Amino acid sequence: MNPQDDPQSTSTVTVGIVSGLLLLLVIFGLQLLYYRMAGREAEIKTGDPAAAAAALRAEQEGLLEGGYRWIDREKGIVALPIERAMERVAAPSQGGLP
Repeated sequence: MNPQDDPQSTSTVTVGIVSGLLLLLVIFGLQLLYYRMAGREAEIKTGDPAAAAAALRAEQEGLLEGGYRWIDREKGIVALPIERAMERVAAPSQGGLP
């Protein structure tokens, strides 16, 4: 057997140790990520649904009753208050302008 064909035990051990440490680092990192995400999900699930619903409703009512704003300027789409929109829809049936 030729001495050059023998495996280098020191390099094999070094590669094994470095690989093992990297594997442990990846495992700990994934565990940290998992526990962080699980904590966020728990906060969402145990939060106050009534308060979240009230906040969402207030935001949506603000959008409905808010002033004029552009939705898509290129297409000429504008958001307008719900009362004004209802007036414009009812106007043709009452003989008014669209």
